Amino acid sequence: MLFLDKTGTLTENRMTVHRLHLPGGEVRVDPFATDPFTLDGQEVDPESDPVLRQALEVAGLCNNASLGQGDGEANGEPLEVALLQAARAGGFEHADLLAAFPKVREEAFDASTKKMATVHTIDGGYRVAVKGAPEEVIQAATQIQTADGLEPMTDATREAWLEHSDAMARDGLRTIALAQATTNDPDAPPYEGVALLGLVGMVDPPRGDVAQGVADCRRAGVRVVMVTGDHPQTAGYIAREVGITDGEDGRVVAGSEVADLSKLPRAEREGLLGVNVFARVTPEQKLSLVHLHQEAGNVVAMTGDGVNDAPALQRADIGVAMGKRGTQVAREASDVVLKDDAFTTIVAAIRQGRVIFNNIRRFILYLLSCNVSEVLVVALAAAVGGPLVLLPLQILFLNLVTDVFPALALGLGRGSGNVMDQPPRSAGEPF
Repeated sequence: MLFLDKTGTLTENRMTVHRLHLPGGEVRVDPFATDPFTLDGQEVDPESDPVLRQALEVAGLCNNASLGQGDGEANGEPLEVALLQAARAGGFEHADLLAAFPKVREEAFDASTKKMATVHTIDGGYRVAVKGAPEEVIQAATQIQTADGLEPMTDATREAWLEHSDAMARDGLRTIALAQATTNDPDAPPYEGVALLGLVGMVDPPRGDVAQGVADCRRAGVRVVMVTGDHPQTAGYIAREVGITDGEDGRVVAGSEVADLSKLPRAEREGLLGVNVFARVTPEQKLSLVHLHQEAGNVVAMTGDGVNDAPALQRADIGVAMGKRGTQVAREASDVVLKDDAFTTIVAAIRQGRVIFNNIRRFILYLLSCNVSEVLVVALAAAVGGPLVLLPLQILFLNLVTDVFPALALGLGRGSGNVMDQPPRSAGEPF
């Protein structure tokens, strides 16, 4: 079976901000259009909409990516690049924002908190810019920033915002939340007392060739399981689009349900073996899932790119690291490195691996049959005391003619067209 991350492996990893759900309504975004921000079909100017302006500022401030001038090359995580493109469309350049609000410190993104924050100086205090998973940021927020000022976050409004987040995720958007706060202490906990600004929905479409690759894996008896840190609704949407799930096996399990597999009842552990999509999964939970399937007798291949993925990549039977966006630690912990980060490359490797295995088997069987027959002829003649049937030079000549070229042809065969229609062989099956 094959454990796959979603972003960049199943999707194009080229994100674009598509929607901004703000307290005043849902703003449609096209960063490269003449009118990049529209609300109910009417253009919205960030300078005249304070919440939109602050959301774009936070998107640019809580960010470690960079954009080149014009169509110059961007550097950084695709999610952060998409946020900078949206901020630029609103007239906010990253360098100008940092000049206006110098960064004091950063609270790096943590897989356990699913949030990131940066602290910036403003007149008479500090401004905290926050981005992260919607459910985490919404839970941490105590207020909502509206055009008329701050309003308290009640249980009802919190549920409403979570529903907005789910609705965006069901449409296949990768969703994050933006928030901010002001403080007099730059070292204060950054996520306390923040005011929610809104939700950002980004488009990251599936790669065009992934659906065929998933179908090829199914034909070959290789099960594909998505293991991602994204929202469950987004993960479920992409899984349906590429054929990992359908109407019968569309269950999505959150990482919190596999946090400690050792404490789950046996029936629940066995039930997880049939799940094809896991969302909001941490690197530690990936390791637990690999261990669970190996205990069940499955051969597990797993993809990863981060430093925290290294333990799971090492534990998997076949660790596959991303060559483009993967860290050095992930690449060193893996058995295979993908130069193009593409899922279809894994499918091609599976096919070629089967061809190579079959070629080696034919090569060995052919050489054994030829050489055993020669040995038997010579041994039989010696056993009955007869003359040598084959002289040494004749044996060498036969080996040269019958072994080298036919065996080489067998070893370099391209394989049959139905190699991916065969079931997987046992991991312990000998040549």
